[in-house]
Amino acid sequence: MILRAGSDRYSPIPWNEAFQLIGRELNALQSPDEAVFYTSGRTSNEAAFLYQLFVREFGTNNLPDCSNMCHESSGKALSSTLGIGKGSVTLDDFDHADLVIILGQNPGTNHPRMLTALERCKEKAPKSPSTHSKKRD
Repeated sequence: MILRAGSDRYSPIPWNEAFQLIGRELNALQSPDEAVFYTSGRTSNEAAFLYQLFVREFGTNNLPDCSNMCHESSGKALSSTLGIGKGSVTLDDFDHADLVIILGQNPGTNHPRMLTALERCKEKAPKSPSTHSKKRD
């Protein structure tokens, strides 16, 4: 998609035209360090690896990750309120929790390292009686 001069709407652009435009803009810079390359934290490891190779071959390390782009404001807020700029919970804390509430995220895709800790929580949770074994009135 491209936002052309004088337009207030994005319009589709063919891949070859997009690559030519990107190439022109990048090659017009005085220094590779004038560019910043960013990708989503949801990018696959393989795609992120290839992307960082391209960025470094272009001549810069300006490749911030989602941690410092997306979480800079939360890090600032946590620093001023808790004194530490990152989450105050460790994966080990799950082993000692009586209650875990997950709200607004999908740990399976966003936080795969957390899955093992969540599995342990599930295993130690009290089992509720099966609805199939209850007698009906």
